[in-house]
Amino acid sequence: MKSTLTTLVIVALAAAAWFFADLRERPDDSRATHAPPPVTVGVTEVHKETWESFLSATGTLRAAQGVVITPQEEGLVTAIHFRSGQQVNKGDLLLEQYTEEEQQQLQSVLAQLDLAQKNYDRSQDLVGKQAVSQSELDTKLSELERLSALAKNLEVAIAKRKTHAPFAGQLGVRKVNPGQYLEAGDPVVRLESLGKILVDFSLPQNQLGQVGVGQPVRVRVDAWPGEIFAGAVTAIEPLVDAGTRNFNVEAALVNNELKLLPGMFVNTELVVDSGTAVLAIPQAAVMFSPYGNSVYVVENSGGEMTANSRSISLGTRHGDKVAVTAGLEPGERVVFAGHLRLRNGGRVAIDEKLAPFDSAGQPMENH
Repeated sequence: MKSTLTTLVIVALAAAAWFFADLRERPDDSRATHAPPPVTVGVTEVHKETWESFLSATGTLRAAQGVVITPQEEGLVTAIHFRSGQQVNKGDLLLEQYTEEEQQQLQSVLAQLDLAQKNYDRSQDLVGKQAVSQSELDTKLSELERLSALAKNLEVAIAKRKTHAPFAGQLGVRKVNPGQYLEAGDPVVRLESLGKILVDFSLPQNQLGQVGVGQPVRVRVDAWPGEIFAGAVTAIEPLVDAGTRNFNVEAALVNNELKLLPGMFVNTELVVDSGTAVLAIPQAAVMFSPYGNSVYVVENSGGEMTANSRSISLGTRHGDKVAVTAGLEPGERVVFAGHLRLRNGGRVAIDEKLAPFDSAGQPMENH
């Protein structure tokens, strides 16, 4: 029994020795066949760009001129001379109210005024002949002036019942109908001058020194994606809000196509620097972490492409790109797609067809 057990142990030891001897004698390339395949990645080149520096804020549009048209006097609507949404010029007649009684009174007063004028002219001739006293002439002059003033008052009363456009612009929705009785101040229609439109926005007080009248402003609105509306700062509120510590800014925009309407919510960019050189990479290339940000840099190592992790420092963001302030040099290539499957020093295969895309789905420049 002992001899059998001894024989089995000897056989097992011999087999183990043969296995390890054979493993040591295998060539290195046979073992290399078990290495993981390279990871397919998309890369982009680190390059210099010129970025504008701007302050971002949300704002609200308002018309440069806007008013609710109202009648000056109470009265019945007899005629409407506009349509909803119509473009009007300054002084255009919009609304007429009932003035028949005033018109009749005016005709009566004008007739009396004509007679008073003739009586005064005759008396004036007779004064020189001493046929009429000066006091009688003065009485006739007083009556003439009284009737003239009464006629002017009636003309003003009639004019007040005609409502005109105070400036050129676009009308809104009509709020009255013929035959409707209006009190003074009742809304008739809204009038907006839209050729130039204003945007109001606020900024933190620590940015006050970067803002001045005349600075360029760009506005984007969701209703017109991809379009930029240009303007300039026209006024800065000389007061910082005690609650928010913000100050208000007003800018004027050209709105010739009337695409911008009062009350719209907009994204505003106030340009404070027309050009700063930065090293830029897509944000998709950055692995953000509370302990530090990093990227995978692709290098040629012994004829093979490998990716190595490198810590970087970041600056400002510009759309879907970010500025790198330390850790990278122009011309280096970083991974923007596929880096989640990488390990430090791992082999990579570059897919030249891959290009980084921005948030709107448009390809970024890929050097």
